[in-house]
Amino acid sequence: MHKTWKTVPAALLTVISVLVSAQAAPPNPGQAAALPDLVSAPFIIIAGKNVSWGTGASVEAHQARTAAGGVCEFPVQHNVRNMGKAASGPFQTTFSAGTPAGSFSRQWPSIGPGQTNTQTDILRLRSGSNTLVLHIDPNNQVRESNKSNNQYRATIQVNGKCEPGKGARR
Repeated sequence: MHKTWKTVPAALLTVISVLVSAQAAPPNPGQAAALPDLVSAPFIIIAGKNVSWGTGASVEAHQARTAAGGVCEFPVQHNVRNMGKAASGPFQTTFSAGTPAGSFSRQWPSIGPGQTNTQTDILRLRSGSNTLVLHIDPNNQVRESNKSNNQYRATIQVNGKCEPGKGARR
């Protein structure tokens, strides 16, 4: 019986070599497992204004997307970055503004190490001062290297009345 040998491309050999060495290498007993670390960007964008966490900003009721019953709806853009060394897996964020009308939750897909994901949500704020809180992974779905950097606050002052016909965009 005669066997025929075929040449394996160098690129395929490299891939096989990497996979075999990754499987064969035992974990370093003194080394911690690679974990994700989810953080917010240093600011959000609400009504076209950059608002840094830990500060405050004023927006006008007439800048709202809609307004009714003392509540204005504003689009808010926010980013979550994975500063860790492993993919996060799916997780949730929750925005709250001190009232039930101001709560909003979002499910996020997994974010890879060093990557950022951007979302725009609609927040419901009342006329006057609103303490906006963003909580990343409030249900502890993700095992992270640092959980102490998952909550952020900013104060948003809504000037004017959040009522239909008071200048809110339709």
